[in-house]
Amino acid sequence: MASYFLKKNSPVKTVEANGKTTSRTDTTGEVTSSSSEQTADPARPAVEKQSSETAVSMVTPSPQEGETSGVVCSPEQTEDPPSYDRNSVARSTYENIDNAVAIVGIAAITPGAENIRDFWRLLKNGESHITDVPASRWHIDAFYDSDPLKPGTAYVRKAGFVKDAEKFDNAFFGISEYEAASMDPQQSLLLECTYRALENGGITHISGTNTGVFVGAMTSDHAVFYPAGSPEVDSYTATGVSSSMLAARVSYVYNLLGPSMVIDTACSSSLVAIHQGIQAIKNGDCGMAICGGVNYIGAPTMFVQLSKTKMLSPTGQSRAFSADADGYVRGEGCGIVVLKRLKDALDNNDHIWATVVSGVNQDGHTVTPVTAPSGTQQEKLMTDIYTKYGVDVSRLDYIEAHVVHALRCEWYLDLTRGNLPHTGTGTRAGDPVEVNSLGHFLKTMSEPRTRFIGSVKTNIGHLEAAAGVIGVIKVLLMMKHDTIVPSLHCQDTKQSLIGSMETIRESLGKGGAVNDGQNDERLLMNIAYTSSVRRDHYSFRKAFVVDGMKELYDSVSRSLAEVPPASPTRSRHLVFIFCGMGTAWPGMCKKMMRRFPVFEETMQRIDQILSEINENSWSLVDRLCNEYPTEDPVFSPIAINAPRTGFWG
Repeated sequence: MASYFLKKNSPVKTVEANGKTTSRTDTTGEVTSSSSEQTADPARPAVEKQSSETAVSMVTPSPQEGETSGVVCSPEQTEDPPSYDRNSVARSTYENIDNAVAIVGIAAITPGAENIRDFWRLLKNGESHITDVPASRWHIDAFYDSDPLKPGTAYVRKAGFVKDAEKFDNAFFGISEYEAASMDPQQSLLLECTYRALENGGITHISGTNTGVFVGAMTSDHAVFYPAGSPEVDSYTATGVSSSMLAARVSYVYNLLGPSMVIDTACSSSLVAIHQGIQAIKNGDCGMAICGGVNYIGAPTMFVQLSKTKMLSPTGQSRAFSADADGYVRGEGCGIVVLKRLKDALDNNDHIWATVVSGVNQDGHTVTPVTAPSGTQQEKLMTDIYTKYGVDVSRLDYIEAHVVHALRCEWYLDLTRGNLPHTGTGTRAGDPVEVNSLGHFLKTMSEPRTRFIGSVKTNIGHLEAAAGVIGVIKVLLMMKHDTIVPSLHCQDTKQSLIGSMETIRESLGKGGAVNDGQNDERLLMNIAYTSSVRRDHYSFRKAFVVDGMKELYDSVSRSLAEVPPASPTRSRHLVFIFCGMGTAWPGMCKKMMRRFPVFEETMQRIDQILSEINENSWSLVDRLCNEYPTEDPVFSPIAINAPRTGFWG
């Protein structure tokens, strides 16, 4: 769950399906949210999420007035993040600064979205990215039958798929083509999403640090392609298909020395992973935690199994809160959040999305069968978390729901979603359990008022082990943009949800507009700071001298259109030499090169290196021998410095 503080009397924007923008003011002065989100604005809506097994609460601290000399500017950010005053942060968190945990980086890869910018676009526009099973995965007709009882078949044809999920830039992560060929796509999704989350937070130089990795995962479709008798099994297969390698791969590639584990509690896996990351930081097991979940749909096996339980929607839509809810739609993707102790984040001037607390419980035998949701346990968990951390329930403004089959509310971070609901959930008989438990909790703990409820599963399907963290990231983005986004495919909620909706209002058909604007000079300064200080540096770099953002955009676009340079044949150590106030003149070095072969040889070596950098546009030795004018601002410093290197050479 994430708690978010809203400035007193600040409006929450919603947009009706017809595009009409409205706003309302929260008179309580603060709002609590149930997901962990990064926020750059002191006035954002808040959300609370929880499950029958795990709950997390988040708070976004109020930023300090004024500016800093440099702030992290992620590829997805278009506005200037705030700086934070410790006193204001202390007042807006539920825990002592030394013990509180903050979210400092996020990333998501989902159906229809390669990054969080795309993810926000599809949320804001109310897009649905549920499609037929691509032929590249399997031949759907071979496994389809409308009869759910027919052996070896599934009655569904649709799910949410990530575009080109199997494609992977293995060389970038130092993995050979042979090893990459056997790797579960879940491993590559995690590596890429981790890289983006670290970039989002401007976090560098993590190799060799006591950083933990906590990954939620519950499927291993890739393993079915490597049966015991397959000739495709090789020395990389065991590490390529093993679920334990999902976290270990991240730790190995980034050389992270903290605890590393894969957690399988079914749909709550990613939120339990976040919970474990929080506890590991508080216990001193690691200084930073990379947490999240992943899911990849590569084989029809799970479709067949879930069809026999009748959990899946035969109409191919997750119809949250709807009278015609008929099951859930599967989806794939990955979500990552980076956690730090709040004190460390403040000391490092990190961009803080939110602070977060968590709790976990289980349904036990409070309901039957084992897959049924327990409203009693959900309500108990909410009560325990709100009471333990002193959260004012009246500030709860929005609920991001789990809705496995169409409605399973995630309070706080949905960390406890260990069991899927039975076949009744997702129907008019099963859906009200979670909302009614929420409604009873709100009636007991606070005065009635309008609140909003929604579910990302209506856009991209149920990402199973990654579902919880994706819900967290959705709410973080809503808080960042101060906008409640639409939930889709809902008809006649009153017949579906009885007794609870007097305190909860569905966010159906609502969305918002984003105000993206920033001074060119300020944004350029942030980009320069981020690219030099908050990014890892690689073999090839490109510098641009520009006067504004448009010129930078045009320069980068032209550069990307050019043929990339070849990979370096050997690694080089770059040395900065400050030549000071030297003197240059036409024809310098000519006699020295004729008289001293060692000096000439060194100058030729320098010329060869420079030609690789300037793409053979000019030759140092030729210019010196031909008495090229030394007034050239590029040539003159090199002409002064090269002879000094030649003397040392």
